[in-house]
Amino acid sequence: MALGKYICVKFLSINETYEKAARSYESTLAVFRLTEILQNATLVGELPAKRKTRNQKQFEKLLVMQYENIKLTVGLQRSNQDLVQYCITIPQTSIQNKAINSEE
Repeated sequence: MALGKYICVKFLSINETYEKAARSYESTLAVFRLTEILQNATLVGELPAKRKTRNQKQFEKLLVMQYENIKLTVGLQRSNQDLVQYCITIPQTSIQNKAINSEE
């Protein structure tokens, strides 16, 4: 299911991706596909935000979305109910599977 809603990209979005996801080259490349990912990702799960984590305390919950092998995490802000792009990553298992397939 697609959200069908506007998702904001804020400084927090870029900062979280820089601090976490950009440690992987594949996740860095995923950022270049941001528009495509935002338009096509489908909702696969919901998680409560960690209230004691600096970058998550402003969110009510986190929505986990997927597009191809890319995971998009979107936060629902407590203060104004805006949906904010939180992080884009390519999970390590996807990266490892790609490496195994290319060796065959």
